[in-house]
Amino acid sequence: MEMADRGDGVRLAFEPLPGRSPTVVFLPGFRSSMAGEKAVALAAWCARTGQAMLRLDYSGHGRSQGRFADGTIGRWTADAAFLLDRVQGPVVLVGSSMGGWIALLLALARPGRVAALVGVAAAPDFTEALMWEAMLPQEREALRRRGTLEVPGGHGAFPLTWRLIEEGRDHLLLDGAVALRCPVRLLHGQADAAGLGRRPGHAGQGRHAPVLAPAGPGAAGRGRGESRCGRARMFHVKHRCASK
Repeated sequence: MEMADRGDGVRLAFEPLPGRSPTVVFLPGFRSSMAGEKAVALAAWCARTGQAMLRLDYSGHGRSQGRFADGTIGRWTADAAFLLDRVQGPVVLVGSSMGGWIALLLALARPGRVAALVGVAAAPDFTEALMWEAMLPQEREALRRRGTLEVPGGHGAFPLTWRLIEEGRDHLLLDGAVALRCPVRLLHGQADAAGLGRRPGHAGQGRHAPVLAPAGPGAAGRGRGESRCGRARMFHVKHRCASK
């Protein structure tokens, strides 16, 4: 494991694995880390097959420094971009849960770097669609007034901040087309009610499914959902995709 100062004294943890290009970059979920089950399993596959890989922890997560309560979608995306820029050549982004949202934001910000994108139970816009919209009116008011609420979670209680909700609105994607320039594969467990499809068996449908629009010269002649490099596809899998 290595550490890198992002420029403000906060050191971010990352784990590079040498190998052939493109580099697989794993982006963990909310409150998860590069030590999660999917990250470790993918790292083992990359090591076995000689594929280059980068695992990382956002600030306030895993072995990285910083307070979790100071984090926002923009801050964690910037953390990932900072570490991504330490890698040479093309990358394949693999985003789990919140990491799927961050992967989309990175692909839009670094279109020349991203060769492909894989979302595993990807959860773009989750701060709005899965948090804010699920809160009772009195909970919303308390969050606005206090700035922080202690929320129970699968890995223990955590501080939910008004800043996370408010700043997340600057990065919402699902109310319009997401103009990607690379092939996209979305994996979603049919027994998993989180992520893109909020109900089991309905992944990829409704307001919370992304519209992957063509991008680049000549895109207008291709069908909806087809990118310059390929076509976005949603794959249903029968096992549950955990948020780790």
